[in-house]
Amino acid sequence: LLSMASPGRDVKLSEERVKGYRNFLNKLWNANNFLIQNKCSFKNVTKAPKIRLNINKWIYLKLLETKDTIEKNIKIKDSVNNEELESLINPYRNKIRSLAKVIGFSKESYSIRDSELESTLGNLIADVLFKKCDIEFKKINTVGLDFALFNFGGIRGTLNKGEVTQHDMFTIMPWKNTATVVRMKGEKVKELIDYINSENLAHPSSRINIVFDKKTIRRIKINDKDFDIKKDYYVLTSNFLQEGGDKMVFFENPIELYSLNLNLRDLLIEYIKEKKIVEAKLDNRIVRK
Repeated sequence: LLSMASPGRDVKLSEERVKGYRNFLNKLWNANNFLIQNKCSFKNVTKAPKIRLNINKWIYLKLLETKDTIEKNIKIKDSVNNEELESLINPYRNKIRSLAKVIGFSKESYSIRDSELESTLGNLIADVLFKKCDIEFKKINTVGLDFALFNFGGIRGTLNKGEVTQHDMFTIMPWKNTATVVRMKGEKVKELIDYINSENLAHPSSRINIVFDKKTIRRIKINDKDFDIKKDYYVLTSNFLQEGGDKMVFFENPIELYSLNLNLRDLLIEYIKEKKIVEAKLDNRIVRK
């Protein structure tokens, strides 16, 4: 909106423009988080390294220009003199400070990219969400959940070894997605499995075990039982995916739909606070031979 707010001109809201700026800001967030995680400092950036390629010299020059512009025009202070402005900023400043609080400890570094069809971080996230949401779902349905599936693209960072902060969890799962349960026919679950087969990505899953022989499905087990295409299944996912996000159209128009009104990221933060020590592993829940 600000980019189009010139004097004498109407501001027209475009959803596509808003989405574009959202994606751009997300890139800035991820770039800044990369610098923070790797403890990058620009204090000695004026000491030019040995650069030989012209393109790298140009990049380094632009870095210096950007650094100089920011330092001249942006001054960051812990407080401001204007009381009205201070009252506006203070709640956000306190919220940001709270994100730095240590909530647990990770035994190792866990990633969404450390295997083909499963991952340590994906397994951890899916198992935690299944366990937490199954408890809540049984309060409204005695049957309970059968399995869970989320999307590879919803995990945006790595859980590094050592102290874990709330900021880390916001980086890993920046979205405000909520827990959603769908009752699906077996035919739709088969579409879900075909999707996993064709996508060939480590979509986080829990309580579903699949063995592919190259592109052929050899075995499917759900909650330790053989898959029955004539049966209905209760599947945990996110509200975004249930609406067909990431091409998961098999979640649309289910037999039954339940919104648990639970933020997925908050559930993970709650789990880490409870357990203190975080660990995960690969267990061949979905493999291709």
